[in-house]
Amino acid sequence: NETYAKSLNDADASANTIKKSLSDLLKMAGKTKIIDEKNLTRANVYVDEINKALGTQIEISKEGKLILHNTNGELEDMIENMRERAKEEARYQLMVEAEKSQIETQAKIATAKETLNNLRTKETDLITQQMQLESALNELRANDVPAATKQYKDLDSQLDKVNDKLKQNRTDQSKLNEEIDKGNGSLEKNEKTLKNLEKQSG
Repeated sequence: NETYAKSLNDADASANTIKKSLSDLLKMAGKTKIIDEKNLTRANVYVDEINKALGTQIEISKEGKLILHNTNGELEDMIENMRERAKEEARYQLMVEAEKSQIETQAKIATAKETLNNLRTKETDLITQQMQLESALNELRANDVPAATKQYKDLDSQLDKVNDKLKQNRTDQSKLNEEIDKGNGSLEKNEKTLKNLEKQSG
């Protein structure tokens, strides 16, 4: 799933950006924890980014001193938690989409199967009509009734219509069978997706 892969990449990219911002911020502050005036604007941007992403309260005092309320290790852990949370949210979202798709596909298959059963019943009726009309026409031929007579023409016309309906019926059945096969393929694909996601979550 492209959206899922993109979400995972975005999670990594966001976490890596925050990690780099923190690293750059700590380098700017150095051992003295004082940020040079020329770097203050950039440092404030980093502080805003980190606080927004991690919910931290990193500050830069009026004197340019970097004030951390967490240790570097805690901040690193928070970044990794942010990464994992984003990935877990992406997994959950894909699971919801896959479950929804399963339900919709199952409903479509059920409808298609019901329509197919109706068409098969109709096909049986049409075959019966076809046989009756062919039998009636054969009887007329056996009795040397000319093809130009109204009785012969009427039966022949009815047979043509039945044959056309039968042809259309079988075309519709073929389309529905394709739709059902496609639906079953989607169900199988979704099932694999869900199993893989469950493995990842576990």
